Amino acid sequence: CESPPPKPTQSDTSKKDKDRKWSRDEVDQLHKALIKFPAGTGSRWDRIAEFIGSRSAPECQRKCSELKNNFAADAAGMSVNAEAEFARAKAEAAKGHGARSGSGKKVSGTSVNTV
Repeated sequence: CESPPPKPTQSDTSKKDKDRKWSRDEVDQLHKALIKFPAGTGSRWDRIAEFIGSRSAPECQRKCSELKNNFAADAAGMSVNAEAEFARAKAEAAKGHGARSGSGKKVSGTSVNTV
């Protein structure tokens, strides 16, 4: 006789939930729920999770925070994607913005007088 496999612990379950990708429909439902249950609503996150049906209250809170952070970064003209941000910075540097010319003289921000 084999013993049944151990039941997943709370941390195992929350890790799986955290890693599970949100569908477009779930994000749309979250948006609707945030409008339906504004800040100050009693048991807000439990009600939002119940409205969505496929996510827990902590998952909804995490996703809301993630979306808010991404929106703030986009509004500020920042990329939340490190690779894209690095590529953008590299392209700016290649254009010579604030760089030195081939002669080693600063080419932006000040004038260069040669005698």
